[in-house]
Amino acid sequence: MNHLSSFAGATVPELLPIACFGYGRVSTNKQGLSREAQTSTIERAAQFHAGGVAGEIFFDEDVSGCIPFNERPGGKRLLAAATGCLASGLPVTIIVTKVDRLGRDTVDVSQTVTQLTQLGVRVVFLDINVDTRTAMGRAFMQIAAVFAELERERIRERIQTTLDLKRSQNLVVGTVPYGWDDRPTGAVNKSGKPIRELIPNAAEQAVILEIARRKAAGVSLEAIARDLNRRGVPTKRRGETLNIGHVAGQCREKKAQGFWTSGTVRKLLTNKSTQALLAQHEAN
Repeated sequence: MNHLSSFAGATVPELLPIACFGYGRVSTNKQGLSREAQTSTIERAAQFHAGGVAGEIFFDEDVSGCIPFNERPGGKRLLAAATGCLASGLPVTIIVTKVDRLGRDTVDVSQTVTQLTQLGVRVVFLDINVDTRTAMGRAFMQIAAVFAELERERIRERIQTTLDLKRSQNLVVGTVPYGWDDRPTGAVNKSGKPIRELIPNAAEQAVILEIARRKAAGVSLEAIARDLNRRGVPTKRRGETLNIGHVAGQCREKKAQGFWTSGTVRKLLTNKSTQALLAQHEAN
């Protein structure tokens, strides 16, 4: 709180106390988006925008921006804290480093900002220097959200193009799909990791074709899964060691049972590699 002071004979009134909070979301360790980087930026901004320090900075870590703000753990706690301060007559300012920390699309960001402003909360976005107290600020915020969403879509398209190219070259993308095995090509990528290629697994591809024929004949996915389990047909992951979390600092592991379910059958049939195999089989 700033005390009375005078400058050139004019008295500057004491500033009203403001509850200043910060909000951040961490989904990756990218530079500039880490928890430490967001905290430092918010703390510096609080001195300018609220005349003090951020009372608390709420974070959602490893939480997708696709989850609505009021359903995130940190978002819920921030809303509760802001509502409590407003109920006691204390103005609330929330500082966010970037628009996309609040939400992943324009609709979500707009709904969250509308909810906060209707409560009487002032929201400051540092990346676009916008204050939602003004109509112009709200308009710029929505424009920025549109462009942030556009950039994400462009990144997603570039990633998908790269993945499609690798698939067309018969290279491994992610995990090795059912119906194939993998082997090294002898080359490495930009990160120095070995590039591996897919090779057909005749036994598994025969299972894929059988599943597709039975599905086309009207057999349910549940019935297909039960029959595969009865016959002892293994899934791709059977016997693999799975990491199922940490307890008291110890990593817990278990062996994958590899049972078929209607979900695993559906996932197999919708896999892009499976669809390409089936298309090729029909063409022949």
